[in-house]
Amino acid sequence: MLGGAPRKILPDVDSPVAFSPDGGRIAYVRVNPEMDRVDLLTNNTQGSDEHLISTRKIRELYFPLSRLAWSADGKSIVLAARAGQDQSTLVDVPLTGGPEKVLTTRNWEWIENPIWLPDHSGLVFTAAEPGSNSEQLWLLPYPAGEARRITNDPNSYRSLSLSADSMMMIASQNETTSTLWVASEGKAELARRITSSAKVYDGVDGLAWTPGGSIVFTSNRSENLDLWITEGDGSNLRQLTHGEGSNFEPSVSRDGRTIVFISTRSGAESIWKMDIDGGNPVQVTRTRLDLFPKITPDGKDVVYGSWMGQGIFKIPLTGGEPSQLLSDSAFQPSVSPDGKLLAVTKRRLDPPGNYLDILPLAGGPSIRQFNIPVLSMTGTQLSWTPDSKGLIFLDSRDGVGNLWLQALAGGKPKQITNFSSDRIYSFDWSTDGKQLVAARGSSSSDLVMISNFR
Repeated sequence: MLGGAPRKILPDVDSPVAFSPDGGRIAYVRVNPEMDRVDLLTNNTQGSDEHLISTRKIRELYFPLSRLAWSADGKSIVLAARAGQDQSTLVDVPLTGGPEKVLTTRNWEWIENPIWLPDHSGLVFTAAEPGSNSEQLWLLPYPAGEARRITNDPNSYRSLSLSADSMMMIASQNETTSTLWVASEGKAELARRITSSAKVYDGVDGLAWTPGGSIVFTSNRSENLDLWITEGDGSNLRQLTHGEGSNFEPSVSRDGRTIVFISTRSGAESIWKMDIDGGNPVQVTRTRLDLFPKITPDGKDVVYGSWMGQGIFKIPLTGGEPSQLLSDSAFQPSVSPDGKLLAVTKRRLDPPGNYLDILPLAGGPSIRQFNIPVLSMTGTQLSWTPDSKGLIFLDSRDGVGNLWLQALAGGKPKQITNFSSDRIYSFDWSTDGKQLVAARGSSSSDLVMISNFR
């Protein structure tokens, strides 16, 4: 209410809420990783009359962070969901039961924030096309019509709102820039930038040193999210992946011969491998929505996670059937250089927050747990020290990113870099522990007003 103390209506809600036209009920999404389901629910505004409307498996999920759009007649809810080829589309879910209606045959890499036009003649939303990290504004006529793009520029658009007469739209226009920096022993005063170009985001979605001193990293330089490689001084820059689909989160084998990464070229976020020069690409996993691949130190297996934290898995680098290492909600797996331990990020509901869990890679109970800041769902946010005695994690404060060391033996974390500007999106230490590479940059957001978009 406007004034007075807030009160909690509902726990465990994983999306923004949508109000019914009469304001009497709310709709929201709840994710349950343990039961492999994502539920669409409604409730009254007191939180005392919950109804399950529809459910999906997580790998066929409703996007939990996306806004829900309750129709003006109060009979259905539109939201983003996984579609054919494991991309996304908009579905119309009736509140009284019955099959969902797919509103368009067109699919996108990602959809957020569908909003009804006040006259119910269509929806506006933000979406990224396959292979692009740039979300644009779209208009979809209702009940039939072809979606058309409202904006077409290098920026990304996120939050949006319409005026009451739908003649004006306001949206947040976001831009991220990032370049690679190398610092001896992680010392900020010795850091030097090794890549540069306007409007690129090098390394935002992952990077990795090779044993030979080269750096594999993600970049949008090709106007697609691809993997590139450069020497440690920025020389000999070359592109490794080509074609459709996004390619990100690289990990390099200890012998320097193989790169594993996530690619959407087959229509889903699956693990692929290729030679260090980009040759011989081979799909490793056939499941959907795999993330955070790491090659084990012996080069035999790949440890990886799954979207929405459905567990941690291991699969032979040569392919085959995966085995499950953890069944509970866990993210960002990282294998210690000695191959003995596995570090994962887990979520705690009460009190809410993340913590770091250290377990034997071969299986067994947790041996240590540490509280850490919230980690991003993209890029490299967690890494072992070369001696396997500590973990390095990213912590951003007042818009400045720095790295911290948590000793496995315990004690308080220790800040190990002292950058005074820019964020860090990803980082990695060289195999000898002498060089740090970090993707550093900034993100800006402006409000823009758009008219005559219909």
